[in-house]
Amino acid sequence: AGVNWYGAPQPQRVMNGLDVQSIATTASWIVRLGFNCARLPFSLDMVLGEAAAVPNAAEVLRANPELLARSPLGVFDAVVEGLTAVGLIVVLNQHVSSSSWCCSGSDGEGFWYTEAYPEESWLDGLGRMAERYRANPWVAGLDLRNEVRPSGASIPTWGTRDPETDWAMAAVKGAKRALAKKPDLLIFVSGIMYGVRLVDVRDTPIHVTEPELLNRTIYSTHYYYGWNFDLVARDLLIKQHPTLFLLACWLWALLAVDACAARRGRRGGLRGYDTLSREDSGAVGAAPLDQPPSLLDSCAAGGRWPLIVAVAFVGLMFVCLFLGKQLELACGHVHIVSPPAFAVIADVAIKISYAFWIWTLLAYVAVLGLWGDDTRQCVAQRDGSFGSAEGLPSPGKLCMGAGDEGGPALPIASALGGHPLVGGLPSSLEEVARLGCRTALVVAAGSPLGPQPSRRLVQPLRVHRGPTALLTLAFLAALWLLDGHLGSYEAFAKDLDVCWGFLLRGEGVEAAPVWLSEFGTEELDVYWSHLMRYMREHELDFAYWSINGEKEHGHLESYGLLNVNHDALQNSRLVGQLQATMLDWPCRPSSSPPGHRKNASSLLGRRAPGKVPLRSRPSVGARRTEGVTIVAELRLGAPSVLLRQPQHRPLGGQGGVPDHDVARAGRGVAGPPPGGPAPGLARVPGRVGAGSLRGTRGQQRAAFAGGRRGSGGVGHGPSRRRKSTAGGAAA
Repeated sequence: AGVNWYGAPQPQRVMNGLDVQSIATTASWIVRLGFNCARLPFSLDMVLGEAAAVPNAAEVLRANPELLARSPLGVFDAVVEGLTAVGLIVVLNQHVSSSSWCCSGSDGEGFWYTEAYPEESWLDGLGRMAERYRANPWVAGLDLRNEVRPSGASIPTWGTRDPETDWAMAAVKGAKRALAKKPDLLIFVSGIMYGVRLVDVRDTPIHVTEPELLNRTIYSTHYYYGWNFDLVARDLLIKQHPTLFLLACWLWALLAVDACAARRGRRGGLRGYDTLSREDSGAVGAAPLDQPPSLLDSCAAGGRWPLIVAVAFVGLMFVCLFLGKQLELACGHVHIVSPPAFAVIADVAIKISYAFWIWTLLAYVAVLGLWGDDTRQCVAQRDGSFGSAEGLPSPGKLCMGAGDEGGPALPIASALGGHPLVGGLPSSLEEVARLGCRTALVVAAGSPLGPQPSRRLVQPLRVHRGPTALLTLAFLAALWLLDGHLGSYEAFAKDLDVCWGFLLRGEGVEAAPVWLSEFGTEELDVYWSHLMRYMREHELDFAYWSINGEKEHGHLESYGLLNVNHDALQNSRLVGQLQATMLDWPCRPSSSPPGHRKNASSLLGRRAPGKVPLRSRPSVGARRTEGVTIVAELRLGAPSVLLRQPQHRPLGGQGGVPDHDVARAGRGVAGPPPGGPAPGLARVPGRVGAGSLRGTRGQQRAAFAGGRRGSGGVGHGPSRRRKSTAGGAAA
């Protein structure tokens, strides 16, 4: 369980927060919060570039004046030393080539090579960093490249054997170069498409096919809110609910008034309201039709294109939602367009449809509310002789009907018998209502539609009032059901399982560890709760983005666990939920730095929900020895797994502390082993990478005796066998 501490790959070339707190202070925060690992990004600029000094060093290193004379790489060395001195495992991350903020599809940094730094430069940089920390056993892993993604017209692939695009082939090259310099490294390989896509590992499992990568490969993935189609689509749709409901109510009100007026008109023997002429249906002539056309035929008639466009954009919304979901279920992308982009397109489509729906509804109001004092005026309006805005008739009786030319018209006020929507209002409200109606009529009359085209536009809705009302209700119900599905944990978990969760269970390929090396939020929303649940259920190892509270010098990092001054937490609830995913497992640092003995729960003033209380811890020296032993054991070429049991024995000169250290056959370990594990470490043969080093306390206490490196034997002891992971050492 770790955190990202970034800043070195940016133009400032040093870690964020060094202007406000010392390295030791930030390192102590990481330990106090219960993390055991730090992921440190770096750029090739920093390793291979010619920058000999830190830009604006007096500002960005204000709290660390002893580092002012160092180069950017020298400051990076100091950060590594400060973290490992308190027993934190370090994973180096080759973040970008040229110093810049990452990541976009147009920054030219999508591949492992760029114009400024070709592939050989990238390999050289990996080799130099591995060799630089060869003597430090706490530098346990190397993340070969951050978020491989499309760059320009090129798309990264996996297993295609194309040297220009095949990230799997390049990752093997990079791993071999790094391992040649530091053979005990753990190799972290990111997925393609911003680190999300690992589905192609089924076909090209480099953790199985490459001998150099056996038992030391961890796949790395990133997952932020904006990369989940379901949640992005759900949140965008929820924002449209008020507008959609308002438009639906408006339509239902018009349909109800229309239906009521039609019923009253038929009872009064007035003709023309429910009788369509061939002219209204788009045919030549004015003879009434015995049967009204179908809804489809009505829409297909001329003059109804706004209604057709409105319906088409609604259909486009559903098509985009369907395509986005299908792409996500395949963990797919269309070049730089990820599945959530289809949710954005769907959102734009429904917003464009609003303009045409409003146009149509205003036309409906105009048709129902053409003001007139007698039948001749209604017929004149129907024939297109509607005057200017200044010539609008004074508010009087609403006129509707005016079916065939010369046919009688039906004033709405008469048809409804003083319906409260038309009359009977207090004078002040009546004036407001009339002003609103007049405004709508001016808009409709001044539009290209005009009175007669308005009747033609809304005729399908008027003739098929019942189906229109039911379709509107069905549309809202479908959105409500869709929201429920898109926001469900089951849909969220399925998306992750498709992209990389299958590796944890070994579905279709030999199981391998997966490290969630970047994720973060500033809100405890559905994304966060679902991700926390998934991490707990799968005992997923992680590195949160980020510990630092600065995004760049003087600017807040809203995802940061610490505030901008690195002296307090930004969001204690978020930290508590992160801690709830952790267990007290072998690689966790077993004590806080001197003076910081409180565990993370007491630091927050309460125990985090579901948090396993931390045990009594030994001193820093004892913890350091324990950590080195664990790291060394996990780097064995032979498959092996550490198991622990409670012990009360001196360790490294420290006495009488319940250290719960690794099981030993006969003696303690006074310091880091020179070239491998300490003699007598118990282990279980088996492939590293089949699960997680986490487990219940009962599992952690299981101990096996005997078996030295390469023996392949299993000693007697409890028969319960734990799964293992190389990723556990780093997370």
